[in-house]
Order: sequence, then structure tokens, then C-alpha cells
Amino acid sequence: MNKSDYVIHTAANKFVDYIEYNPFQALNTNINGTINVIKAAMKEPSVEKVIFTSSDKSVEPTSTYGMTKALGEHLFLWASRVSEKVFTI
Repeated sequence: MNKSDYVIHTAANKFVDYIEYNPFQALNTNINGTINVIKAAMKEPSVEKVIFTSSDKSVEPTSTYGMTKALGEHLFLWASRVSEKVFTI
């Protein structure tokens, strides 16, 4: 990770039809990608704030995509509790 004060995490597989037919690929991309962003941001001293872009699909999710966004939100809530850095949605 290059030196940055802020990280905005927008990466995700968002193609709902593809995700429904390939749920484990979506979990790998969307959840593991989010975990990797959190880990990298926690390790980088220059990062002060990390922002997660979510979706209205995360509220009472009915699709795999919505579930991955909801899980991403929970990961960011956890990160905000265990880190001195600001993690926000």
C-alpha cells in the first residue's frame, strides 16, 4: 500500500446475476477483498481513515451480493472497535 491518509474501499463484484451463479467467487472477491483492505490499512501507519462503500442491498439482504455487502459492513464495524484508526461506512 502506498502512503495515504485515507482509503476508500469501492472494489466488489457487483454483477448480481453472476454472483448468484458463482456465490463462492463473490464471497472470495467481496469478503476477502474487504478483509485485505482492512488488514493493509491497519498495518499502514499513514492511514487515518478507511471508508467502505456499501449498498441498499445490504439492508435485509435477499441476494448473495447483498449478503456480501452486509458482511463487509460488519467487518468495518468490527475494525472500528479494534483499531485506533477510523473505519466508516
